[in-house]
Amino acid sequence: MSSARYERLATFDEAQSPPEYELEDARPQPPTYPVDPRFERPTPSRYSRAALLLFLVFNFWLAFHLREAAGWVGIVE
Repeated sequence: MSSARYERLATFDEAQSPPEYELEDARPQPPTYPVDPRFERPTPSRYSRAALLLFLVFNFWLAFHLREAAGWVGIVE
């Protein structure tokens, strides 16, 4: 059996140290890309959110109101 011990080889040039993020996690980080401004949309205002909710409530109310006016409520065969 050989008495030679395993020595880990350097994965980077000794004159150049690895980036800081590789020292912390020991995993290479994915490359960063510039952010596309089309996908960075501003958050809608509170008033527009409230208006959307009121619009939905009104549509449900209108649907049930028109259903009652057409005589569809209470019909059992």
